[in-house]
Amino acid sequence: GQETKATLFVVFQYLLYRRFEIMANLFFLIVMSCVLVPFFGYHLWLTAFGMTTNEHFKWKQIRKWHKQETKRYKQAIKDGTIITLSNQQEQKKKKNDHVAGSDNVDVGCTGAVPSTTNDTNQEEEEEWKEGCIMDPGPFPKNIYNRGIVENFMEVIFLRSLR
Repeated sequence: GQETKATLFVVFQYLLYRRFEIMANLFFLIVMSCVLVPFFGYHLWLTAFGMTTNEHFKWKQIRKWHKQETKRYKQAIKDGTIITLSNQQEQKKKKNDHVAGSDNVDVGCTGAVPSTTNDTNQEEEEEWKEGCIMDPGPFPKNIYNRGIVENFMEVIFLRSLR
């Protein structure tokens, strides 16, 4: 036998040949670490912002909706096609003025209401909702996010045990 310098590759080959069980466990450990470290990091991130997994995905949908509606609203301002709520109420009032003089109404604690509702009214209302562009306002705040330190303290020292 000829002596060779013990490089990392030579040591790896030796351990793979002589200690296969240990090397197989090492390989399994490396693969599982690649999966569990990001999973653990994601849950640390969730805890830092005071959210559950379900809340995270709901906030993600809200963020997407808010971004789209803000973009639509800004585009409508540029185009000058904003339908304000007061304009819509005036249009509905003109449309429903015939209800007061009609014989086909039910009168209750809410006032005169047509006794039958047809699909055309519902369709018109849905069309208005689709065409209505309103300012979504500021992005809502997560009331359970108390800051990173306080969120972790809430996980470590449960409120029910304080």
